[in-house]
Amino acid sequence: MEETNKKFLDLYNLYSNDVLRLAFSFTKNVFEAEDIVQSVFIKLYKEIKKDYDKDIGKKWLLKVTVNECKNSFKIAWRKKVVLQDEVLQNEVDLRETLKNDEVSDALLKLPSKYRNVIYLYYYEGYKIDEISEILNLKPSNIKTLLSRGRQKMKKLLEEDCNE
Repeated sequence: MEETNKKFLDLYNLYSNDVLRLAFSFTKNVFEAEDIVQSVFIKLYKEIKKDYDKDIGKKWLLKVTVNECKNSFKIAWRKKVVLQDEVLQNEVDLRETLKNDEVSDALLKLPSKYRNVIYLYYYEGYKIDEISEILNLKPSNIKTLLSRGRQKMKKLLEEDCNE
């Protein structure tokens, strides 16, 4: 039991910030991202208890995070209710977690399908094949999303420079 707890705590300490940043990039809501982090690590703990020797790492955690984020968008109340805090939380910065600069501002303005791929590629350092595994998309789709996302970011950054 002690080994299970130690493995869990080690993984939590190593990757909780990465999971939080990814969840926030999907939801743009700190509170919802924290709930997702909690769900992900509950699943991690259950998985470790079930199979201690299973190779669980950052990629596994990020894939579970993506799935939890997608599931959170399926919940009926979320579709119908716009929380007042959510509008305010859109102003809460991913920039604090990332960097407080024009690039982070542009990243936040992108639609989530581009924002998530760019975040995983540039901020987390994943390769296209790894991102396709995490997001359950074909590598060709990831390449297209990266290309279009870069174009959109370039346009946003150019607009900011011209203002």
